[in-house]
Order: sequence, then structure tokens, then C-alpha cells
Amino acid sequence: MSESNAFVAGGGGFVRLRDSSNGFSAEINRQKRLEAERLAQKQAENERRERKLADEKAQQQILNEGRAREAFRDYHNPAKRGEIAAMNKDFSHK
Repeated sequence: MSESNAFVAGGGGFVRLRDSSNGFSAEINRQKRLEAERLAQKQAENERRERKLADEKAQQQILNEGRAREAFRDYHNPAKRGEIAAMNKDFSHK
């Protein structure tokens, strides 16, 4: 037999024993708060990951620019021009 939160009094009136809606609304509010915390944590993690990727991309770009400057100088240096052509020839056969 299940418990009832209300009963019919002798005079036919409905009497509430306790207000169960407070318990339900408290649980709903708790679930909403937990969901909001989970979403905030997930958003913070996504932002952290995006910052990390942006930092890595910036570092890679700096390295690539350095390599490009060095290759440009080597290409325009007549003393190394033959060396670069020989390296390119070696790589083209592989």
C-alpha cells in the first residue's frame, strides 16, 4: 500500500498532511544548479583548450617564420646556392 500525502476528513473536506511540492521544487532547483555548474565547467575546459591550441599555433608560426627567414637568406647567399640546389636534388629523388 502506498502512502498518501492527503486524506479526506470526516466532514468530507480534503486535508493536506504535508506540502510535497517544496521537496520537488528543491530537487528541481538542485538539478538546475548542478547542470549550470557542469555547463560552466565544460565551458571553462573548452576555453582552456582553445587557449592552449592558440598558444601552440602561435609558437609553431614563430618557428616557421624563423625557418623561412633562414631559407630566404640561404637562397639569396651565392655561396650556399649550389648547396641548396644539391639538397633539393637529393630530396626530389626520394
